[in-house]
Amino acid sequence: MREGDEFYPHFVPRFLARRAIQKRRRAKSVAETLNSVTAMAASITTRLSDIEEQIDGAAEQLESDPAISPALKAVFDELHRKTREARDSLKGADEDKIREHVIEVEQAADSAKCAVEADQKISSATRDAVIEIHDALCELKSELGD
Repeated sequence: MREGDEFYPHFVPRFLARRAIQKRRRAKSVAETLNSVTAMAASITTRLSDIEEQIDGAAEQLESDPAISPALKAVFDELHRKTREARDSLKGADEDKIREHVIEVEQAADSAKCAVEADQKISSATRDAVIEIHDALCELKSELGD
C-alpha cells in the first residue's frame, strides 16, 4: 500500500455523493424552469385569448364603420391574424419564443394604432377600441420584461 492510498476509499464515496446531489439540484432547477415557462405560456395564452375577444369586438365595429379605409382594414386583419397565431403557438414554446411572439403581436398593434390615428374619418368608438387593444398588448409586453 502506497502512502496516501488510505484516503482513496473514503474520498470516492464523498465525491460521488456530492456529484449525485449536484445532479439532483440541476434536475430540480430544470424542472422548476420548465414549470415556470409552462405557467407563463398558459397565462399569456389566456391573456391573448382575452385580447383576441377585444379584437373580435373591434372587428365588428370596423365592419360597421362606413368610413374605414382599406389600409386600416388590412392592418387590423394582420393584427388579428398574428394574435391568433401567437396564441396557438405558445403551447410548448420556450421563454424566448414566447417573448418573440408577444413582441411580434405588439408590433402589429403599433401599426394598427398608427393606422387608426391617421384615419380621421372613422368613429371615435372604433379608434378607442383599437387603441385599447394596443395598450393591452403593450402592457403584456412590458410584463415580460423586454
